Amino acid sequence: DEVFAYNRNTLVYAQAYALCGESEKASEVLRRVAESYGHSLRYYMKFPAKYRRSLQSETQEAVDVLGSVKYLADAYGLTEVSTQVSDMFRAYNIQEN
Repeated sequence: DEVFAYNRNTLVYAQAYALCGESEKASEVLRRVAESYGHSLRYYMKFPAKYRRSLQSETQEAVDVLGSVKYLADAYGLTEVSTQVSDMFRAYNIQEN
């Protein structure tokens, strides 16, 4: 895991696993991507609002990737991952699309 980055580029692997019927592997990849971007989002949201503006692009990237994780989780019936992302969105009053 030290040499493998779980980022937005990893989502294609999760989708491939899901399409091959490897739901557990797909779920694990999505969970790790969600954890990574969720950690970043928590960090960005700790800043006061006036400073968060300078982190707007990073924050938006985290939200976008988490939205993609949720979309894939919903599409392939990975409810645990979907719920995990929904909880993150709810914690920061981010509207799900």
